[in-house]
Amino acid sequence: MGSLDGEQKQLIKKLVNFRMKEGKRTRVRAIVYQTFHRPARTERDVIKLMVDAIENIKPICEVEKVGVAGTIYDVPGIVARDRQQTLAIRWILEAAFKRRISYRISLEKCSFAEILDAYRKRGIARKKRENLHGLASTNRSFAHFRWWSNEGDQSKKEAMNEEVVGLSPSFFRLTRGADLINALQREGS
Repeated sequence: MGSLDGEQKQLIKKLVNFRMKEGKRTRVRAIVYQTFHRPARTERDVIKLMVDAIENIKPICEVEKVGVAGTIYDVPGIVARDRQQTLAIRWILEAAFKRRISYRISLEKCSFAEILDAYRKRGIARKKRENLHGLASTNRSFAHFRWWSNEGDQSKKEAMNEEVVGLSPSFFRLTRGADLINALQREGS
């Protein structure tokens, strides 16, 4: 694995922690390293492959249920950078576990296959991202209700806005739901 920068080390640590069940960190770490050694035999830099795969899966927006006047609406909103990475890793691991159950092969092979699919912008995790963006696009008319959500205080919202990846400052001045989705489409999601 050679020399890794801080962000890559944190990514691997997050991957290990997401997979860990019943405190078996050593076993999970071995599975993760075996997953990374498999593509090392076939193609390029493994960590770069993983980072690119996660970048391809990260959602830009998500949908939150908000109750207003006795009706529950699906309200689209932006996702903070940490949550984007968390969701991407979670979706890749869920897809790998589904693949393992379906095909009855080792978890290392399933994880490698799902990471490769995510890198190539296809697979179960990518489909989940596209479905989420489609749902946000469908419910864009309810985006003005995002101010009713239980997000917390204003400082938390401002911190989240500063952490969003790849969006221009003009994105945050938008107030209408249609403007939110149009900006997402312009930014290339």
